[in-house]
Amino acid sequence: MARILIELKGESVVYPTIHPNAEGGLIAEWRSGPQIIVIEIEGNESIGDYFCSTDIHGNITLEKDCSESECLDCTEEVKRQLYRLSAKANSENPSWRKMFR
Repeated sequence: MARILIELKGESVVYPTIHPNAEGGLIAEWRSGPQIIVIEIEGNESIGDYFCSTDIHGNITLEKDCSESECLDCTEEVKRQLYRLSAKANSENPSWRKMFR
């Protein structure tokens, strides 16, 4: 999960909520209204097992189970969508980072 989050980081990217899943893996989740981006990493050392994102209307735009060789393609698409979600969140609440200081 750390590798993927480092790959997705950026100056304006909003922070995800991170929590464990039932199998010992981790879930990172970004939300802005009905838009959501989810990355779930299983606890068995796999790099990226599940990516899902929706648009501003809640319609699924990406849903993919990934093997290690496919992961970088998923990460690039998630990065594009995360930057769009972050731009919307930053425009609606430009002072959100103050909550984390």
